[in-house]
Amino acid sequence: MTKKQPLGDWILLASLILLWSTSFIFIEITLESFTPIGIVTVRMLLGAAVLSGVLIYKKQRLPTDLTSWLVLLAFAIFGTMLPFYLIALGQQSITSGMAGLLMAVMPLATMILAHYFVPDETLNRYKLIGFVMGITGVAIVLYPAASSGENTVMGILIVLMASLSYGLNSILVRRLPSFEPVVAGAGTLIVASLVMTPIWLLEGIPWGQSINPSAWWAL
Repeated sequence: MTKKQPLGDWILLASLILLWSTSFIFIEITLESFTPIGIVTVRMLLGAAVLSGVLIYKKQRLPTDLTSWLVLLAFAIFGTMLPFYLIALGQQSITSGMAGLLMAVMPLATMILAHYFVPDETLNRYKLIGFVMGITGVAIVLYPAASSGENTVMGILIVLMASLSYGLNSILVRRLPSFEPVVAGAGTLIVASLVMTPIWLLEGIPWGQSINPSAWWAL
């Protein structure tokens, strides 16, 4: 008999879908006043602050060994910094709706990568049929938007790279040592903040320019 999923799990999933899908709209608003590097850096700093607070509240601790921090750095690169930057960069020339649709490629890319890099995740005929159906569905949904003139080919390719980065990160999570979810999240965002902040400083933090309040709220 199939185990019934608790209502709380469905609420969490629905919340995740809401947060994930609306983030592309907020990025588009934020791009009116911030560069892609600035968007990524502030998102990392805010996320690190929030999850560090949760970490303290739960009385959990960050790892102290170098190996763990190198693993968290890998998660930070492929799971946050690279895809966040590529999405913001790509959305300079494509719509937020197109960016959201392109993320549908991520689970399909993960399926292919898992075949080669994750034990017991070998492709079979059912998975291949699912992949073909999935990629066909994505193509059918994307084609009208891609040919409308509102989106550039370069922007689409850049966001596709972000989707592939997410797929690669999901493989790394399976292959590399695991952590408690809050520890992994806080550690990843702390590392990302430490890497991105100097880059943003070199780019030039826009203290002197006028920033639209809606961009701050969206960020």
